[in-house]
Amino acid sequence: MKWHDWYKWYLLGPRWAQIRQRVMNRDEGYCVLCDSAADCVHHRSYGILVLEGYDDDELFSLCNECHDAIHINNTGGKRTSAQARSVLDEALKSRA
Repeated sequence: MKWHDWYKWYLLGPRWAQIRQRVMNRDEGYCVLCDSAADCVHHRSYGILVLEGYDDDELFSLCNECHDAIHINNTGGKRTSAQARSVLDEALKSRA
């Protein structure tokens, strides 16, 4: 099974539902970047401890607009995971 196919399956499963709810509760349902209502939980990394639910520090509640801004560059192209992580890290630093 390819990563993309496995990840789609993972996001539909009960483990992700529990993790997602826990992170949304931690962030009180707000986007950690703009304080609007959160729509999704973003993976900063995909390590085994994150995917199994043992490391929530790599997960962030985001609104769809901020999530898109992390993943899509100024020309409409998709950023790599490393680029998205860098954009998120910079945005989090500016909020601190």
